[in-house]
Amino acid sequence: MMRMCTCRQPGRASTIHIINKHGDELIRCVNEPEIDRKTLSERAALLKITTAAVLKAAEEFVDLSDRGSKRMGKVVATERREKIMLQEQLETLAKQHSSLERAATLTDNANFKPPLSAYSDMEDEFHDAAEELSLCGSRRHGSERNSDSESLSTLNDAPPRTTTSAMALTPSSFKPARAKPIAPPHTRGGRERRSTIPDRPDLPINLWSIMKNCIGKELSKIPMPVNFSEPLSVLQRITEDLEYASLLETASTL
Repeated sequence: MMRMCTCRQPGRASTIHIINKHGDELIRCVNEPEIDRKTLSERAALLKITTAAVLKAAEEFVDLSDRGSKRMGKVVATERREKIMLQEQLETLAKQHSSLERAATLTDNANFKPPLSAYSDMEDEFHDAAEELSLCGSRRHGSERNSDSESLSTLNDAPPRTTTSAMALTPSSFKPARAKPIAPPHTRGGRERRSTIPDRPDLPINLWSIMKNCIGKELSKIPMPVNFSEPLSVLQRITEDLEYASLLETASTL
């Protein structure tokens, strides 16, 4: 439409110039003292023809503008409908994303105790070895009881001597009059402890969770993810290795 209006712009300018020229000639003919009716009629006819051409061009321009406005109205209405549909789709997508995020959070909470997030790591869990030591302790107490019973049977079979000699043999042969705690029998119903350090879990870093935990907080209150503090994680693993080595050495000497 703009191209057609631009192409017809010179024609309208020339038509306006012709109308002005014919109008001036008609006025000059009317103002002459001796009016020539033939010339006056010719000037009036030319002005009428030129005016008709201008009116036709104006009607075409109005028709073209009307069609262009209708076309633009249809385009605007179509764009508006598309924008409304896009907005509804975005709202639906946002709701689905929110529901999926909540469902994923509930699933993680149900499957993992405690749940593993973007900041958690298997290296943060530490367990003692109380059950392992209790088993070794029970074996030690059992061996001590066997040695005590053997020493008592030896003393009973030996010939009676003086009280001084019996008291002299007592500290070296056995340990009497000492209240020893009797360890309960080892049961397998407790929580099973791990014997080796597991490998580092390949957990993806959830940038969205990091952003949500950092937005709107002070720098002193923003938590540092474990994935971003690798030296600390390495120190924890080395410390746990040394602790297990110390416990194994202690257990081997019992």
